[in-house]
Parts: sequence; C-alpha cells; structure tokens
Amino acid sequence: MKKKKKMFFITILLLSILCPLQVMADDTDIDFSCSKESLIGSNITCTVNLKTNQNIKGIEAHYESADVLSYVDSKSSDSWSAIKNNSLGFIVIETDGISKNSEVIKSKYVVSNKAEVSKTYAVKLSNITLSDGTNDIPIADKIANIKILSINNILENITVNSKPLEVTDGVTSYTVNVSNDTDKVELTANLKSDNYKFVDGYGSRVITDLKEGDNLVELKIANNEGELITYTINISKSAKANIKENPNTGGYYILKVVIILLITGFATLGIYKYNKKGKKV
Repeated sequence: MKKKKKMFFITILLLSILCPLQVMADDTDIDFSCSKESLIGSNITCTVNLKTNQNIKGIEAHYESADVLSYVDSKSSDSWSAIKNNSLGFIVIETDGISKNSEVIKSKYVVSNKAEVSKTYAVKLSNITLSDGTNDIPIADKIANIKILSINNILENITVNSKPLEVTDGVTSYTVNVSNDTDKVELTANLKSDNYKFVDGYGSRVITDLKEGDNLVELKIANNEGELITYTINISKSAKANIKENPNTGGYYILKVVIILLITGFATLGIYKYNKKGKKV
C-alpha cells in the first residue's frame, strides 16, 4: 500500500514538472495584425508580436501581400536587432533571448490606385520560425485582411466658404480659387464614422491672412489605429490687377489717349502754320 502511494506522489510530481513545459510550448506563438480598413492612397501598418514564456533568441518570417499593397518600409522594435529587413521578410535576433510578450517589427504598405473600393486584400506572414538558440520552432502562417473603404464612407463633406468640394477616391489634392479681395476662408469638414477623427488643429477652421497665389491647407484624418490620410487644399488667391499689364485699363489708357491727342494737336498746328505761311507768299 505504501509503495502504491509513493508511486502516486511521484507521478503527480512528474506531471507538475512536465505540464508547465508543455503549456510554455503551446503558448509560444506569433501574433500578426494589420489595419483592418484603409483608403486608396493611404498607408496601412502591420505589426508582428511575439507571445511566449520561453527564451526566444531569433525570429524569421517571410512577407506576402496583394499586388495593390505596395511595401514602403519596416522597422524592428528596440528589443530586437534586425539582420535582415526588407520587402521579402525579416530576421531578428536577441543574443540573450526574450522570454515575454514583445513587439517584434512593424511594416508599412500603401494602398495603390489600382485597389477596388469595398474589396478586401490580404498581407500574409509565412515561413515563420522561432529559435531558442538550439531548437527551431515552426509557427503556422498568419494572414491579416484589409478592407478598402470609400472616402464617402468616412467623410460627410468638405466645404470652403459653404461651397462643397467634390472629393474623389484616390485624389488627395484639390484647388479652390478665390478673388483677390478675399482675406480669409472658412474650411468646414464633417465625418460620418466614429472610427475616424481629425488630428487636432487639422479639422474645420478659419484660414486667415491669405496671400496672393497658393495657400496650402491640410486636413488630416486618423483612424483608431493611428493611420493618417491627409487632404491638401490649395486656396489660390488671384493677383491684384496691374495697369501695366493691361494697356486698355486705368492710368495707362489715359496716358496713351493724352499722348495721341498731343501728337494730333501738334500735327494740326503744324499744318495750320504751313497753310498760313503759304497764303502770305
């Protein structure tokens, strides 16, 4: 009886040692996420996070993305040193190892004008391998989906002095012409989605001290993940009329008429004197 009891306690002890090791292995994974939605011409950010209780010293992975998502750049976190980091993928290391959840790397993509509104595109993280310095730990592929929205899903309107601006998907620069006597304009913009907001100082406002020519004004819209889309509106103020540039107006025209009258007067006087002198002869 005592022998059986002793074996039971040994079994419990072994299970208590081995089970945590199994849990640690099961808990080691990679979390991969991207901006859930975006606009044509806007950036998206994808983030790789390590989830582990083991001591991980290296991570390697490969990027795959839809053709309409163009790779911009990527940057590893301060916790990891990148020995490879480009559009194809990355390899990061930490010689002492990391045994807690940590951010690994962020990569940025821009949505090209070839993307279709309401369509969903994917970024894939594949060939993922973790290393504890001795053993490699393969991780299943991760996929993040990004839905392309129309600006009309987000923005209700943009007006300049109450005149609406026709905003088109994929176009972020616009020009509004105003007369030379315009000193200020009221820029108004309203959003229809709670998932977006204007960056402080870059929403509705009054633009003052307009100079002649171009006056560039920015509207910056951010989503909950911090991604930005910037609209540039050029308030083009016409130049003041210049009499030298227009010979048919103002003082120049008067001067021209005076000169013509003087020339005509002198000519008439000369003819008169000539005729008078001729009669005397």
